[in-house]
Amino acid sequence: MKYMKFIFILALLVLVFPVFFVLAEELHIDKDGNFRIELAPVSSTNNNFLTISVWGTKWNVFMDVGAKVMGADELDLNYTNIKTGHLLNIEGKYNAQFKYIDAKTVVDMSVGTPKPKPDVSVGLSAPVPQSVSLSSITSPAFLPQTKTSTAAEIKTATSITKYLKLYMTDPEVKFLQEYLVKNGYLTADNVTGYFGPLTRSAVQALQRAYGLESLGVVGPQTRAIINGIPVPAPAIINPIVSNQTPAVVAPPVAVVSNKKLTLFLKITYRGGEVKILQEFLVSQGLLTADNVTGVFGPATESSVKAFQKSQGIEETGYVGPATRVAINSLIQQ
Repeated sequence: MKYMKFIFILALLVLVFPVFFVLAEELHIDKDGNFRIELAPVSSTNNNFLTISVWGTKWNVFMDVGAKVMGADELDLNYTNIKTGHLLNIEGKYNAQFKYIDAKTVVDMSVGTPKPKPDVSVGLSAPVPQSVSLSSITSPAFLPQTKTSTAAEIKTATSITKYLKLYMTDPEVKFLQEYLVKNGYLTADNVTGYFGPLTRSAVQALQRAYGLESLGVVGPQTRAIINGIPVPAPAIINPIVSNQTPAVVAPPVAVVSNKKLTLFLKITYRGGEVKILQEFLVSQGLLTADNVTGVFGPATESSVKAFQKSQGIEETGYVGPATRVAINSLIQQ
């Protein structure tokens, strides 16, 4: 009888709290520092900073304005709705300098009812086989697109003119996918017009093949490659002498520095290269000296956009490959 009582209590716990018996956190990381975490419980929250636990180890997670946050039902979610104890799926990249995961996608599995994920071949929900290796799980073949579009929804595009990134649905995404299929980065059954994780992985592979930073988004340089346009070094346009107006006749201002930029930089980043960037922007008349703090804030972002405009670079506000080349061309060591 005493065993029957124990079995009854255990069965009751499974019925009431099934998640603790069925689900367990997972962590996948590739050689480039890209993280994929599943079902990690939240230990603490502080605005857009979270602490999660994976196998007893604490990880700090940062969600900037570009992070995609949603519930298990794939509806947009404000990060303030994420509470201690919730289970999260996270995709992002580890910042080794500041010891946190820069989240790109956060899914709160404790909010909303998950949508069924169709299997590519049979149209039914199917789990990942338990026998596959970690490397194969993190390869593009095991990253589902999770969304499809009918032929009527996708019009025809003949080139890429937009900035394309994860979760976009657009005719130009279909054009991108057709290019990736033609060049062996993607299989034909993934030409859906929806920019899912598999398309992002294929774009990253393309960028690595061309020596670009593997950001997984289609910016100016990647767009030029896909459109068949030669990719020259950015043209050096006249320097900017104020926060608003570029000079018309004056030659570029060269800057003497002991180091050039090597990293991808954006708002909220901090460190030595951010300071080098800010000193360069001061030399071009785009930033005041009191903003040389080593912290990439809104003033730095606005100045970067102004510099990009003067160079004919897409005004993203972050320092990607094209912006970095333009800045380094004006830095003399």
